Amino acid sequence: MTGDKDDRLPAATVANSNMPLHHCIPVLVVLLLLMATGCGGGERAPSGGRPEAGASPSPSFDPAEEQKMADAVLLVAGDLPAGFVQAPDTEESPSAEESPTEEEEEEEAFDKCVGDQGEQLDEATTAEAEAPDFERGDALASSLSMVVKTQDDAREGVRVFGSDQIKECLRQTLSDSFRDGIAEELGPGEPVPQSQVSMETLTFPAVADEVTAFRLNLTVPTLDLTFPSHFVLVRKGRTLGFYFFTNSGTPFPLSDQQAAIGKAMGRLP
Repeated sequence: MTGDKDDRLPAATVANSNMPLHHCIPVLVVLLLLMATGCGGGERAPSGGRPEAGASPSPSFDPAEEQKMADAVLLVAGDLPAGFVQAPDTEESPSAEESPTEEEEEEEAFDKCVGDQGEQLDEATTAEAEAPDFERGDALASSLSMVVKTQDDAREGVRVFGSDQIKECLRQTLSDSFRDGIAEELGPGEPVPQSQVSMETLTFPAVADEVTAFRLNLTVPTLDLTFPSHFVLVRKGRTLGFYFFTNSGTPFPLSDQQAAIGKAMGRLP
């Protein structure tokens, strides 16, 4: 505050728009896919092919069946409470699209942060899928999935994605992305208030073989604005489902999250 001029971000600018959240969602998806397809850089290894000399033959997988499993656990509008609709594709909007340089910098920083975490998943992945976002007012739900060769590979995925290192790397990168989303909403030359992203472990009901979850709190303290978000990783057999739920102010009801994920996981045999 300087003199009679309030140089803080008008609350209505952010409170009436989840642009900062829509800025974070594609970044989150990119980062999760980056982990799933081999953190630490390098090209993704094919899931099939001829085994190395002396190695045990790998089981064969039907690509179509593997893809069906990955697609099955993605959220659809019918999994969510009444009123949720598919969100517009923000990637088609020039005002919401990041430049290649920004995206590359975020991926590079995240890749450097996580190191070689997830390399086993890279070699084990047989299929992956990503759903559109669904929204109702300020509430947003997003999901992606992957299928791996063995249940041991899937258990390793739960360990990696639930590790403190991965969560801290996500927190750092999403903090930068959230700040950039607010700046983008304001426009050039406008003061950007400080934003914060904190994480904590979330106790989530058992909806399948394994579940790990944490809460992200995206906040703008000077405006008393909070965007509580839940990230949930669920394993059923060889399939991993990743679910992201967020809202403005009030957390997305845990019972609704449980019901939605239960329906998605229930589509697997």
